[in-house]
Amino acid sequence: MKATAPNPKVVEEVQAKVHSMVGMEHVANQFDGLLATAAVNQRRKEAGLPVESDTNHLVFSGPPGTGKTTIARELARAYHGLGITPTDKFTEVKRADLVGEYLGQTAPKTAKVFQKARGGVLFIDEAYSLGGDKQDAYGQEALTQLLADMENHRDDTVVIMAGYPKEMQKMIATNPGLKSRLPKTLTFNNYDAQSLEKIGRGMLREGQYVGKPGVGAKIKEATGKIAATPGHGNARDVRNFVQEVRHAQSRRLVNDPEARLEVLHPEDIDRASEVMRLSKPVSKRKGRLRPAGA
Repeated sequence: MKATAPNPKVVEEVQAKVHSMVGMEHVANQFDGLLATAAVNQRRKEAGLPVESDTNHLVFSGPPGTGKTTIARELARAYHGLGITPTDKFTEVKRADLVGEYLGQTAPKTAKVFQKARGGVLFIDEAYSLGGDKQDAYGQEALTQLLADMENHRDDTVVIMAGYPKEMQKMIATNPGLKSRLPKTLTFNNYDAQSLEKIGRGMLREGQYVGKPGVGAKIKEATGKIAATPGHGNARDVRNFVQEVRHAQSRRLVNDPEARLEVLHPEDIDRASEVMRLSKPVSKRKGRLRPAGA
């Protein structure tokens, strides 16, 4: 596949969008550096000069709900805008999409997935599930095929392997082929309390909700508790919380046809916090934040 001519306007739009994302400043800076290196490497190749690394494959390291998929989509647009990939196609897969039912079926299945993604970005979420166990013949077969395709099509296709930091480090450390083909890592961290509050308020604004006095303070308290829960300072938990706020409001409004549909009451936030178990002390909560009974 042939790369297209660079489109600086697209790259500028992508960078502006990434920099506008709440709580993503650390990622935005890494993103800028990644694009700058890729752009200069591209120019060096065209000039016949050597480059330190001639692959754009990389690792996205971080917990769920921290923006990895969103940034990967934007990176697909940016790489196309730089003229590195012929399309801005984005393909997201997990282990089940690559591994066959029987031994011998996995390599053809993985190759088919790669071919479908070719020319753009192939994003493999929870990639460590393919290489965490040397006894896993299916995962090893998928990785072997991926490594071959990543090498053979490194000029027109970008593979991003994403997952938890420790698991990704372990997988790459035990596979020399991966280590050489994934020279770059973007690190994603959990959001702080202020960022989670902004994300929650933004989600409610998109639904055109407004709050009665006291609602804002309760949202701040709830998102602060989410941020304080070890391992759970991410946007997915805030999205779940906002969903429960809507459910609480719906239960309050269902038998009141005269009520204003856009107005949230403090008790809506209290009910959502109770369902999400945010009223319990942080030190006693274990596991993922989820609605009670889920």
